[in-house]
Amino acid sequence: MASMDITDELVMAIDELFRNQRKHYRTITQNLSISRAETQTLMMLSRNAPVTMTELADALRVGRSAISRIVQRLTDLNLVVRKAATSDQRRHVVTLSLKGKNLAEKVRAQRLAVLGSWLSKLPAGDQAQLLRILHELNAMAFEERETGSANSDLPNPALPQK
Repeated sequence: MASMDITDELVMAIDELFRNQRKHYRTITQNLSISRAETQTLMMLSRNAPVTMTELADALRVGRSAISRIVQRLTDLNLVVRKAATSDQRRHVVTLSLKGKNLAEKVRAQRLAVLGSWLSKLPAGDQAQLLRILHELNAMAFEERETGSANSDLPNPALPQK
């Protein structure tokens, strides 16, 4: 078996970490009576509210009709409040209700308990280095998303190859 180069190993290790994190995240969200997309919306709002529906859809990378359904369900559950923007009555802004804030904090605490326990086992210097690297990777990803230069020439693995 040919040895993988470091990039292949990094990609595989990151994928594995994401899979493990998603398993724990699923366990957390199973008891909430809301979907993963709804939970992600709550968490996004807990960091960025108030936001417009368009900003929320863009941040979560979902369509406007999908975000409308998600926000409507969260509104029905009294987890978010949607109201007309003061600057433009045609636009709506979304914020968390008190119940939504409490639920988001509960999810954040549970996620921190899992990920925090893993990270706390790393030496402080490794934690600082990992944080620096993650910030750099996120900046690169943001730049590619904003400029539209994200490897558009790569084949889509979901599509049949010619």
